[in-house]
Amino acid sequence: MVKKSEQEDLVNDVESLQLAQDERIFIKASNLFVKKWSKKEPNFIEYFQNEWLTTHNACYEGVGHFTPSTNNSLEATNNVIKKEHTLRERLPLSRFKVLA
Repeated sequence: MVKKSEQEDLVNDVESLQLAQDERIFIKASNLFVKKWSKKEPNFIEYFQNEWLTTHNACYEGVGHFTPSTNNSLEATNNVIKKEHTLRERLPLSRFKVLA
């Protein structure tokens, strides 16, 4: 468990790590991150290294060149399609109630 006093700084560092623009920067930043936090929060660093630096190591912005980092535009398009081009009907709650 990360100490309460360290949580905000740790989260800020993880968010900064996630913004790496290419693999070289990500590796260098990861090494500095581990060096900084390994003495303060060894349990968290062990977890973070195993889970996010070894197993799922494609968790930074620069990993997908020329691709958006979120799928918000795709979800917005899907929402318009569902609202405008399907025969979905919003039913009142009373249509689902079973009267005894």
